[in-house]
Amino acid sequence: MTRTGLDVSALPEFAFGARDPMYWGTALLIAIETTMIAMLVSGYFYIRGKFVPWPPVPLSGTARWVGAAELLILIGSAVPNFKTGEAAMRCDLRKTRRWLAVLSILGLFAALGRVAQFATLGFRWDANAYASMVYALIGLHATHLLLGVGENFLFLFCMFRGPIEKKFMVDVYVNSIYWYFAVGGWLVTYAVVYLEPVLRM
Repeated sequence: MTRTGLDVSALPEFAFGARDPMYWGTALLIAIETTMIAMLVSGYFYIRGKFVPWPPVPLSGTARWVGAAELLILIGSAVPNFKTGEAAMRCDLRKTRRWLAVLSILGLFAALGRVAQFATLGFRWDANAYASMVYALIGLHATHLLLGVGENFLFLFCMFRGPIEKKFMVDVYVNSIYWYFAVGGWLVTYAVVYLEPVLRM
């Protein structure tokens, strides 16, 4: 019996972008979570027509300031995130470590800001339907933020502990794509939770 085979010795050990299965896994995850955000935003605007005045319970000034500070931190984190992705694609270990460390620290500050927001909103999650939607929106993004921060620190730890293989840089690059989603998610959430009630007044 004659057996035939396929010579794959010329194929690369790893690839960036659409040739990487992790890329598509992350893209599908982002698509699913974007749908969740859209559903919650739709629910928020649905209940908006049920309350007069709006919002039925005001957000505290402290929560507004903390939310704005977190927004600035996350927008600023896009720069080291971009640098991290670039360095990973070049397989530049030194620069990848450096920028990933900066990104991880900024992410940690953003996560601490989220804890402060929950503590200073000025109402409980079960106060009314509006309060529940605010907690759901901020809470959903908190899971995205914590996941991103956790992965950043995990990759940072692995990069210093070693051993480092070049294909490991693909994971770092894909993680940088997810971080853009986390930043964009907070832009939408902040606009809905903090800006919409003010613009409607």
